[in-house]
Amino acid sequence: MWPVVLGKVVAGAALAVGGLLFWQKYQQEQERQQVFWEPFEAQRPSPENSANERIKEELLKTVRQKLLDIMNMVPGRERSAAIRELRARYHPDRHVHLPMLADIFEEIATLVNTRTDPLLVEDRLQHR
Repeated sequence: MWPVVLGKVVAGAALAVGGLLFWQKYQQEQERQQVFWEPFEAQRPSPENSANERIKEELLKTVRQKLLDIMNMVPGRERSAAIRELRARYHPDRHVHLPMLADIFEEIATLVNTRTDPLLVEDRLQHR
């Protein structure tokens, strides 16, 4: 009876040691993969930033198209009204409910103001 019990104990111990060795090998492999992928993970944009970039690109595309339409308009009251409407639509104060996009709206407002200031001056000179 003792040899049977002793055989079971030895088999159980061997199984436990084998399990421990397997676990250590698994952890080493996980660490190796983590070290390998770290540089790539650092380069990957966070989902929030990539979403903001997509929003920014779409807004800039829309604003550029509207600016082209305004620039092609005849100087006068209609163009001035279109400029005022465009400036109001993308003004940062109008979008305070979206704090994560505040920088984007500030950048767009700067672009709109920079591009439309000369047009407003031209319109004012036309009115005189």
